Amino acid sequence: MIKLTNLLKEITEGKQVGNLYHFTHLRHLYNILDNGLQFQKDNIDDHLKEYSISTTRSSDFSGDDIYDFTKRASRIVLDGNKISQKYKIAPVNPDNIWNLKGMKGDRYTKSKDHNLFEERIYSDTPGYLPISYILRIDINDKTEGWEDNKHLYQKILDKANMKKIPINMVKNY
Repeated sequence: MIKLTNLLKEITEGKQVGNLYHFTHLRHLYNILDNGLQFQKDNIDDHLKEYSISTTRSSDFSGDDIYDFTKRASRIVLDGNKISQKYKIAPVNPDNIWNLKGMKGDRYTKSKDHNLFEERIYSDTPGYLPISYILRIDINDKTEGWEDNKHLYQKILDKANMKKIPINMVKNY
């Protein structure tokens, strides 16, 4: 006989996703720490949900960094297991993104061949994914502009400390 508490736990438990990674410019971190990650109007033709946040399951794109994120972006590490309890997370079909049908030579359509592992967090409504889902923020010491914006980095560091979100300066993603 199955205990009711075990059955309830199984029904309400989210999908086991693991960590998700969202890459963004350093200049966006301060607002993200204030508001969370913003759900954007989705650009996929099948409209699984109306709003989404792009993430990846690969912390370094398996070494195939076709967008040069290691040179221009910070990495936000998200708790995918916790997110999946409230939001739908689904892989992106790269043939449907950016409305680039017929442009197979364009770099956006290479994602299934280049290990981007893009996943989207979906929402029916606009708004923000709360910062409570952020596990940590990594800033690559090669990120363009971080040395020129040390005052911004310090503001971000202060804000993250206040919100109890760890920030790491890393050598590589």
